[in-house]
Amino acid sequence: MDAKDFKAYIKSQMNALTCIELSKNIEGTKKVEHMDYLLKNMEFMIKNYREQLVDESINEISIIDEFHTSIINQNPSETGHTVKQRVLISKFKEWFSFRFVGLFVGERQTQPPGKQLVEYFECKYGKYPNNGWSQFSFKERRT
Repeated sequence: MDAKDFKAYIKSQMNALTCIELSKNIEGTKKVEHMDYLLKNMEFMIKNYREQLVDESINEISIIDEFHTSIINQNPSETGHTVKQRVLISKFKEWFSFRFVGLFVGERQTQPPGKQLVEYFECKYGKYPNNGWSQFSFKERRT
């Protein structure tokens, strides 16, 4: 379920609760039973949606971890070059397409957004400096 579907579901359930609340045809205990049923369903859907979001976040972070291990040299560049955000994102897209595209049949692997990649690197190496990160470099490509 994506965010749009989830919001639509919650809105429809809230409308149903309002209709039950305002209904003159449903008596006291039946009204409470109907509302309780809807609230339990909503609680179940919210829990599942939250778990789905956590699973997606864990998956995205593990993909970024794998990229970091595969491509990043944790030593500064010997030539003094810094790593710019746009180059990092470009290398990540290239690595991701090489690593994941076409490998999953039926379930497509989604690429984490560049913003999440930058946040990961900022947690690991500090806030992005204007001239780029100098604490690490890219590993040499082997041919």
